[in-house]
Amino acid sequence: MAKTKTINSTAIFFIIIIIAGAALFTFQMNLLSPKIASMEKRYKQALEKINSGDYLGAELILQNLIKENPKDLDYKNSLGFVYAHTQRRKYAVDVFKEIIEMNKNYDKAYANLGAIFESYAIEYKENGKIDKAIDYYEMAKTQYQNALKAIKTNDKVYSEKLKNVIEELEELSSK
Repeated sequence: MAKTKTINSTAIFFIIIIIAGAALFTFQMNLLSPKIASMEKRYKQALEKINSGDYLGAELILQNLIKENPKDLDYKNSLGFVYAHTQRRKYAVDVFKEIIEMNKNYDKAYANLGAIFESYAIEYKENGKIDKAIDYYEMAKTQYQNALKAIKTNDKVYSEKLKNVIEELEELSSK
């Protein structure tokens, strides 16, 4: 009988701890909800600014969001996109590499990195630096292949687009 009371007392103690933990978690989430909603609203604004070509406005919002949540890969990816579209490809490459270090399965970073390497390859080709162009085409192809491996959705359109780009790059680098 004493053993049963001990087990019941212990079980009740753990149930109380679990309930208290759940209540504390709910309380914390309620406090965070307005902040999360605000961050999502600002991120949406940043994306709208990107779509309208206001890269500076988007950059300011994204930098602030990253200060608040430095682990958010979507914020960083969008900032890398802004850098790439404002002639700061070196910064964009650094951002995309950082994202890949944080999450090897973040396909967008690989695809964006591939696009930057492809743009370098095109520039080198246009300037007659064929060997450098081939090197960058190969780097782009590798990143697109990594993106294809990392895709976490069944997005067939995206997959096919990446496969087509890889095929085009293979043709270009073999010429």
